[in-house]
Amino acid sequence: MVFDAKRGRTVVFGGMGTAPEGQRPPTLGDTWEYDGSVWKQIQAAGPSPRMGAGAAYDSRRGRVILFGGMGESGFSGETWSWDGSEWKKLSDTGPAPRGMGYVTYDKARDRVVLFGGRKGWPNGDLADTWSLTARPGNKSELSRSPHRESVWPCRGSPGSERRFSFQPRDHALCVESRGHDRG
Repeated sequence: MVFDAKRGRTVVFGGMGTAPEGQRPPTLGDTWEYDGSVWKQIQAAGPSPRMGAGAAYDSRRGRVILFGGMGESGFSGETWSWDGSEWKKLSDTGPAPRGMGYVTYDKARDRVVLFGGRKGWPNGDLADTWSLTARPGNKSELSRSPHRESVWPCRGSPGSERRFSFQPRDHALCVESRGHDRG
């Protein structure tokens, strides 16, 4: 789920549906938007059904970026964009396929950043960091990658640029889109 500030809508793609007791829930592949009062399903061809995909809003280009997720055939490594009218596949190469990765838009550096995720259970935690530049398919692994321990969205004051945090044993660190690390 991500907020599209240009259009003033919250965007949701995919997820896990409900099923009767004892049956496997379906993986969803639908796009929904919320305008502040009404949810509306958007009919648009796009990514295959998946849950646990990471999403961020690229405010410079006015588009939602979706990466990875888990579907019926396993983990995905695809990157997609949503501009409010159509899904466009940007890449299917780059970071290893995964679900539950943390994704944010770094406004100061004009790039989407992916941290971690899972490639399996119980021992599939990833601790790598990737960035997607404005040119589709142009990704580069960043030199600094935090250790895997606990990862959660930072808590900050309203309007904070903080996006990720992790806790390597004895201290917490927030990685902020302004490019500053605070411990």
